[in-house]
Formats: sequence, C-alpha cells, structure tokens
Amino acid sequence: MGATQIKLAAGGGVSSNYDPLDVTEYTFEELKAAVDVAKTWNTYVAVHVNTDAAVRQAIEAGVLSIDHGFLMEEGTLKLMAEKDVWFSMQPLLNDEDAIYFPPGSANQAKWIQVTDGTDKVIQLAKKHKVKTAFGTDVLFDPALGAKHGKLLAKLKRWYTP
Repeated sequence: MGATQIKLAAGGGVSSNYDPLDVTEYTFEELKAAVDVAKTWNTYVAVHVNTDAAVRQAIEAGVLSIDHGFLMEEGTLKLMAEKDVWFSMQPLLNDEDAIYFPPGSANQAKWIQVTDGTDKVIQLAKKHKVKTAFGTDVLFDPALGAKHGKLLAKLKRWYTP
C-alpha cells in the first residue's frame, strides 16, 4: 500500500491502558525477522519504545529509528550514535501543555515517568551526536493539534546557543 517504513510497538505506551512502560513486546528474533523482511522491501523498521532494555534489543536487531525512548541510559544513546540509529522523540514536559490523564491513574504515572526523562535523553543525545528528529505525537483529540507548534517551540530550551 506504499508504506515507506514499518513501525512496531516494541514497548509499552503512556496512553494505552493495558500496556505498562516496562514491557518489551517482541523477542529479539521477532524484531530481527521484521528488520530482515523490511530490508527485502528496501526499507527499515522504526519502533515505539521507551525503556533502555527494549531500545537496546531493538538496536541490536537492526532497527534504524527509535521513537520516544524517554527512559534510555547513556550507553544506549552512545550505541545509537555508533550504529547510526535515528532518535525520534517528543518535547514532552509535565507543564501547562501536558496531556491530561486522570489524577492517580496508571496513565498519569506513566506520563510523569516519561516526562521526567525528557531533559536527560535530549542532553545525552546532544552529547553523543545522535541523529535526532522531533514530532509531538499528539493523539486522540483534535484540539491537541493546535498545540503542535507550541510543543515544537519548546525545543529551543535545548537547542539554543
């Protein structure tokens, strides 16, 4: 149908109710098979993933783009730079533009966990010169689309001289 790449959910998400952040959702062999098949179609695999262990497994399987990755450690970002893997993340902060989740909910706890990791992973990506792309990942609510530019403008926090 014309896809330019394949994206897999290789780890848990914030908005998903039944999907803890700390899970790794594919085995190495499954990810490697996806990467191998994508190569036969002259394309690549990107993954939605947050935890360091799941990101590292994806990189070792040959994935070329890590989407989110808020909970990565320095060694994994260094590995991304060495293997020429792209980091596509979002400037998510727990501020006035935070996505609303019910107070005390598991989703709110996951939101806080990933937003607490934002500054660290951006600083480490800069330090190791990881190829980086940004989006906003605004979902489920057309009103959030209006925040798209505002969220991207927050990048100046990390990328001004």
